[in-house]
Amino acid sequence: MVGVELPGADEGDRQGDIMGAQWRLWMASIEESGAVGAAGGYVVDPERAQECIAELSRIAADVRRSVISSQQFYFDPPGYDVVSTNAARQGAVMGERALTYVRAWAAQIEATRDALQRQVDAYPAVEQSNSRLT
Repeated sequence: MVGVELPGADEGDRQGDIMGAQWRLWMASIEESGAVGAAGGYVVDPERAQECIAELSRIAADVRRSVISSQQFYFDPPGYDVVSTNAARQGAVMGERALTYVRAWAAQIEATRDALQRQVDAYPAVEQSNSRLT
């Protein structure tokens, strides 16, 4: 991947690591199959697909771990007045919304992994069927 700048590559943060991994997987699939949208150029490398499935599993597990470590949002109000207690309550609501987003993100990664696994599982039968056509 000469000349490709990974998003967030030099930030060193967790999201940058995850997004960088997704970017590398996407770029690897383009390098493997050639130009995007090339007629008749779809090639599946089951070994690389299995590596991709393993990487997606790792990413999903990392995302899920961040959810587990943040299961309950609670903020101590700075005071006992209405404004302070409301601020703490709203902070907890925003935290729960963030957890919902991250859970959905992990589910999407897992769905992508599962769809790829189904394709890999079906690939040998398709290859055998196609070999009879030639």
